[in-house]
Amino acid sequence: MDLVRYMPAGTVGVDSAGFVHLSWGPGSQDCAAARAVFDEVLRLLQVSGCHKLLTDQRRRAPATEEYMGWLLVDWLPRAGTNQLLTQVAVVAARPLHLRLQSLDISSEGQRRYGIVTRYFDGLEEARQWLQGTNRPPVVS
Repeated sequence: MDLVRYMPAGTVGVDSAGFVHLSWGPGSQDCAAARAVFDEVLRLLQVSGCHKLLTDQRRRAPATEEYMGWLLVDWLPRAGTNQLLTQVAVVAARPLHLRLQSLDISSEGQRRYGIVTRYFDGLEEARQWLQGTNRPPVVS
């Protein structure tokens, strides 16, 4: 990964294959630290010109209701507006409640902004899907 940033809630960087890569860590239980990671994802999407995200959620902590609300009303509109983010590959966490939280966000992203999300068991599958999808942005 290029432009790698190690943060308390995880590691985020730009992969040379053309996507932002986020690996959650144990510090993701801290709401402020997790928000900072998501803000860094947006910054990297902007500066890199990538519109794709690979998020490895296997070490992600559960999100609070307040944090989920922030994702839906603040972060997701910033990511989805003007198609800054168009595709997400998720390496899913094992616990069902974490998968359901992720599904809530991805469903809203699809419905509101057309963000396409796919779930995978491993990193390699997720990478291959992102590399094989060169969907041009929709012009409105």
